[in-house]
Amino acid sequence: MSAPPAVAVRDSSAVAGTLDEELLRLIAAGSVWVPLPVFVGTVLIFAIAYDAVPHFWAVGWIVTVLGVLALRYFVLTRLPSRTDVPSHARLRIAVLLSGINGCIHGSAVAFFPYLLEFERFVAFMVILAFCAGAVSSTVGYRPVFLAYLLPALSPLAVLWMVNFGGDVEWHHVYVGLVTLLYGAVLVRLAYQAFRLFRESFEIRLQHVDLNQRLTAALDQSRIANAAKTRFLAVASHDLRQPVHALALFASSLSRRNLDGHTREIAQHIDSAIDTLSSQLDALLDISRLDAGIVKPNPAPVDLGHMLARLHVQFEPLADEKSLTVTVSCAPQTVVTTDETLLEQVVRNLLGNAIKYTDSGSIAIVVRAEDERVLLTVKDTGRGIPLDAQRHVFEEFYQVDNPGHDRSRGLGLGLAITKRLVDLLGLRLTMQSAVGLGTAFTLELPRAAMRAEPPRAPQARVELGLKQALVVDDAAEIREAMRILLEDVGCRVQLAESTSDAMRDASESRPDIVISDLRLRGDDNGLDTIRQLRALYPGLPAILVTGDSTAESLRASLDAGIRLLHKPVRPDTLIAAIHELCGASSGAPLAEQEKARQQSSP
Repeated sequence: MSAPPAVAVRDSSAVAGTLDEELLRLIAAGSVWVPLPVFVGTVLIFAIAYDAVPHFWAVGWIVTVLGVLALRYFVLTRLPSRTDVPSHARLRIAVLLSGINGCIHGSAVAFFPYLLEFERFVAFMVILAFCAGAVSSTVGYRPVFLAYLLPALSPLAVLWMVNFGGDVEWHHVYVGLVTLLYGAVLVRLAYQAFRLFRESFEIRLQHVDLNQRLTAALDQSRIANAAKTRFLAVASHDLRQPVHALALFASSLSRRNLDGHTREIAQHIDSAIDTLSSQLDALLDISRLDAGIVKPNPAPVDLGHMLARLHVQFEPLADEKSLTVTVSCAPQTVVTTDETLLEQVVRNLLGNAIKYTDSGSIAIVVRAEDERVLLTVKDTGRGIPLDAQRHVFEEFYQVDNPGHDRSRGLGLGLAITKRLVDLLGLRLTMQSAVGLGTAFTLELPRAAMRAEPPRAPQARVELGLKQALVVDDAAEIREAMRILLEDVGCRVQLAESTSDAMRDASESRPDIVISDLRLRGDDNGLDTIRQLRALYPGLPAILVTGDSTAESLRASLDAGIRLLHKPVRPDTLIAAIHELCGASSGAPLAEQEKARQQSSP
């Protein structure tokens, strides 16, 4: 017997084998449920024939049928796992077993001449049912199906036409012809069944291919995003180092007695440094959010107090462009969220509104609706074109900045805003029309309790006579830090490594240590601070770094060390020294610092 034709399909590693393998699997599955209905039909034919023919005929026939049924079950269920045998050879076995099965079932026609006409029709209907079931159990695969159908149905059709050797009447011929027509219909149904099976199999392969491509694209996207994050971290670190030194020197210069022209130049230098620092801070915010460092701390927040504070901060910027900023918020409108992160979101939205509004006004409107509060920042600015609206939350995307004027920022404000909104679990919507303005609306959960009143600012602690140990492997940074700290009344010790710092600290106890994270070689500021705290438990410490990678951020967070990112604004550094030197020492200080870093964007 020649091998049945195999159907070739394109390879896919996600689907075992070819179409032939899938066909064998389905034929094997069919052999599991086929025995029960075949057994019932066989017993019915046996019962009809038992009293009409010699008993050994009927017994021999049913034993043969059940034996072949068991053989088919035993062999067919094992064919899919026999991958050591070629699929075409296994299909040949399936065809052979199907042919034997068809011959055995068709041999029941030998009983028909001895049966009453009613009994003959009952047995006939059973065999027709067997043939119909073969369409499903063979998956319509033509070689296997025809191997069963031809020996099972053809003898019946012929013998009906000759009335099984008796007197032929027209209805006998009619039944024979209908039987042949029935067989032709089954062949057509089998063809359609196999075609559907083949098409569904190919669709599965296409889905597998699409899933594989999608998975590969997602993997590439994750790799690209990780590479981007690493690039931003490394680039920002390399840029922060000289800018940090420049900021310290510029601050020290501004504190000198300068003539008017020189002071104006110094102010321009400060302004340029502030712009560059803001851009580097935006890169840092993206890195922190991508690294999963920022953790929200939800609590009741009084929107009225927060918005009043922001109004005071942004009003001078609006006045420079002759814009009016209004706040509409009912007293005691309280929501549940992280105040620091929410303030950063509103700050970004308000800053964008002022930046892109040339005339008119900016309004902050708060509306309470049942269990939610809607906070809207709307302006009368230029508006955002419809085709650009889906891009505004992407990194480095800026509307109406074709010249890439970096004095207007890097285009990270709304990207950071979107990440913060997602982190807080809030909903942000945007409505905009060119020439009419833009409105961003935040949906916030309403709080069931009142927010705590804002705390009064703590009195500043004088730095006079404080001894600071500065650890940095860059000579220009050490010198800039020395000049700045001496200008505000500190005594300064300088060290370029952990060993130098330990030597200096053993001679004179510092009040605070300010260390760079990356020192020369394998040395690093975290180890420096740990060793100094082993010598002086609870020693206040500030870690200064231009590194924004997830590892360094998590390391400082876990250690509970105040982390400042280069370029550090001198006022920020001095304020941190004030705070740490005035705080309690020991473990509580580390825990307080860890909680503060987690909520800081």
